[in-house]
Amino acid sequence: MPQASLTCTSSFIQGAADRSTRPLSCRLSASAWRSLKPLIITVAAVGAELSREQQPALPITPDELAADAEACVAAGASIYHLHVRDPQGDPTMDVGAFAAAKQAIEERIDVIVQFTTGGALSDDEGSRLAPLRLRPEMATLTTGTVNFGDEVFFNSIPLVRRFHKEMCELGVVPEFEIFEAGMIETADM
Repeated sequence: MPQASLTCTSSFIQGAADRSTRPLSCRLSASAWRSLKPLIITVAAVGAELSREQQPALPITPDELAADAEACVAAGASIYHLHVRDPQGDPTMDVGAFAAAKQAIEERIDVIVQFTTGGALSDDEGSRLAPLRLRPEMATLTTGTVNFGDEVFFNSIPLVRRFHKEMCELGVVPEFEIFEAGMIETADM
């Protein structure tokens, strides 16, 4: 079987610290795609920090998110990672916004809806946990603290344990987000 080759280039390596200006291009030939074993594709179409000014096609409303999820499933996605916005388009961890988006997506397409527990980098622990009350099939569990540009996404070990406990109690499957090797050890605790 031929080996699939993946080519990625990023200006981050050359020093672009602002994530919004870092292009990441990955190309995999059609024959290489066909040679791959089955895989799960998760689409994270809406980041926590993006705005419509940066990305005019950013899906914000529940109907836009549902249409985007449907297009992603048609392209092969199995999981739709969900961030939501308030009516002004700003990131929010509002339970009502998550409920409306989840309902719109589930009414339109059969896909696993995975909630973020990250929200915006400034969100506190309580607001990051609140949407889990809706019992999504999956949610993210970042297993350590990460620097994003000039900001810090804080996830202490006690916080990671609390998030994991909440997910287990609610029947939510965690997706362990691992950004560096030390986070593997945390996930294995």
